[in-house]
Amino acid sequence: MHGKRVNMFAAGAVCALIGVDEKHVRAAIENIFEGKGDELITRERHPRGCGCGGGARPDVEFTVDQPTPAARWLISGNQALALGALRAGVRFVGCYPITPATDLVKWLAPHLTELGGRLVLGEDELASINLTLGASYAGTPAMTVTSGPGFSLMIETWVLRSRPRSRWC
Repeated sequence: MHGKRVNMFAAGAVCALIGVDEKHVRAAIENIFEGKGDELITRERHPRGCGCGGGARPDVEFTVDQPTPAARWLISGNQALALGALRAGVRFVGCYPITPATDLVKWLAPHLTELGGRLVLGEDELASINLTLGASYAGTPAMTVTSGPGFSLMIETWVLRSRPRSRWC
């Protein structure tokens, strides 16, 4: 192995170990590097790992099951988080949607309503956390969403509201 293309060697070696035909590895490399120049494609399309040292294979046998069609979802991380919140029983969201939380709120709003929940937009982060705390004190599973700086603002309210009353009188 020479050069700094250790990843190409590893890709070729792994593919050889699990029985992926070398022509498929080469086609995938050409597809990945398409549009980046013929010199790069020529250099990278011959991964030294293919064949694993002239056809030598380790004593370990690897098998890969053929893929089977299955229902799959294509959702973002924010949408997955919103779905998880619904499955966990959240029925109130007090929020001040700001990136990166906007996508979560956009997906969550109609689904939350279908389940009899409420989503309330606060005028700022402090209002959002107060709405959420109020709902949770009333016994409703609640959450809020915000950005990093918004979270810093919310902590101020959380600290004040979470102290026993005798300490902040």
